[in-house]
Amino acid sequence: MNDAQVLHDFNIVGNYFKELIPKIKVIALTDLPVLITGETGTGKELAAKLIHHYSKRQKYPLTFVNIPSINSGLFESELFGHKKGAFTDASNGRDGAIKTTRNGTLVLDEIGNLSLDSQVKLLRWLESGEIKPVGEDTSEIVDVRIIASTNQNLDVLIAEKKFRLDLYNRLTGLTIHLQPLREDKEEILDLTQYFVQKNAHLFTDVYGNPINISGSEFNKLFNSLCISCTKNPKFLAGNARELENMVRQWLLDKALEGNQHSLLPAATEIQSVTCNSPNITPQTDVTTSIQDEPNTYSFVGTLVNEKMELTTEGLRIQSILHETIQKREMNLIKNTFCFYHGNKGRTSTALGIARIKLNELLTKYGIQNDTATSLDNFTPMKLSTIKNDEQKRCISYLASKNVTQKIIATIMAISISTLNARLKEV
Repeated sequence: MNDAQVLHDFNIVGNYFKELIPKIKVIALTDLPVLITGETGTGKELAAKLIHHYSKRQKYPLTFVNIPSINSGLFESELFGHKKGAFTDASNGRDGAIKTTRNGTLVLDEIGNLSLDSQVKLLRWLESGEIKPVGEDTSEIVDVRIIASTNQNLDVLIAEKKFRLDLYNRLTGLTIHLQPLREDKEEILDLTQYFVQKNAHLFTDVYGNPINISGSEFNKLFNSLCISCTKNPKFLAGNARELENMVRQWLLDKALEGNQHSLLPAATEIQSVTCNSPNITPQTDVTTSIQDEPNTYSFVGTLVNEKMELTTEGLRIQSILHETIQKREMNLIKNTFCFYHGNKGRTSTALGIARIKLNELLTKYGIQNDTATSLDNFTPMKLSTIKNDEQKRCISYLASKNVTQKIIATIMAISISTLNARLKEV
């Protein structure tokens, strides 16, 4: 299964996890224990599933054990199993989670909630590899890979004598820390778009009519989210789950307003198009962009505050960049699809993307495949060229206005090293 198929099958949205996949692949193949840390809703379960998927144990069971849901007195039975009659209510024998996961991957979810008594039992198994069901006299070795996850700071728990240091060292063969959503504005944009598209069909106005959302309304939502992230360090503490709930509440408010606008599939004013639609002319020059409108990126006032956080003006420039990239991407995809007479294989190859990704983009931008017509006066190009080109244009403009590299990198949501690479290309 290639990466594009993985992104689809695991429903991965946004760039953060896409960029994390190479690291996950390397970790997966080591077969070492892994500790995944991060706040609630950052994707710890998804990371564990991906590690199992890319590992040599892929064909064997993947088992999740939710530590907080297990009574401390039953922890040993849950993990190691028990013999019939081993304790009250043990009317039948039972294999534990370790044995049923033989040769597979066992995920201990929220390991920070494990009691000290249970930690000793877990540590003993990790050291010996042997399990002995409750009530049994004999033990056996069972081979499984361990992944542990937690939303707590284990260093603090260790200092407070609530978590054993020796167990911590056993669990942290390798570690993955998942960053909070509020630290990545681009990820917020991608996920907000996705959640709006995913949930919009659930809501209607009081007359049963679908709610319609304009690009300007979406931009207001996105900007308000970014400003809230800047002002409140605890904003989106629930991360992706909380963001989806906020989007649903926002859609409810839109439904109650009863306002009817042009329904858009993303953050920009994009119409649903077909290649031969009489009211839409295919763009033969997809390189036309804000370079022809030098004032697009012009700004008034400061772009960041003293804490290097984006101001409203900085967020506006960032939003313009995202909108411009999406508009150009839509035109390029539409024109390339027309150029190849609706052939998805040739279109995806020319754009440099997987066919499954092309299908997603055709749906996103409303480009239909049953009415495609040819477009001869056009030269195809890679889709990635659009983002790189537009980033360079924005960087070039800001640099010409003596904006510092650090501020430009903050606005672009890229690292200084990436920025320097872009500057060399300008």
